[in-house]
Amino acid sequence: MSKIFVIGSNKTGTTSLKESLSILGFNVCPEYCYHPDSKILNNFQDGLYQDLFDMVDKFDAFEDRPWNHTDFYQILNNKYPNSKLINELAPLPPDKELFIYCSE
Repeated sequence: MSKIFVIGSNKTGTTSLKESLSILGFNVCPEYCYHPDSKILNNFQDGLYQDLFDMVDKFDAFEDRPWNHTDFYQILNNKYPNSKLINELAPLPPDKELFIYCSE
């Protein structure tokens, strides 16, 4: 089964999507697996990803941090080429413009 990574920013509905994935039968990685003071998160901050990759083998879907951190989605996409990346965006206030920057 392909892995699902919900990489949207916090407060964009990522938790609701996590609940929906769980209802649909996906085994969603619980947040306690990467609690802020955990070894896994500390290693992640040091650029050591193997603990997270080992965790990916145990679950179907993942949301919020550390999966949505900076450009980590690119590493996930390379490591799991058949995965699905879901990026939820927060609605913009009517007086704001959306600028999209792309890099190659």
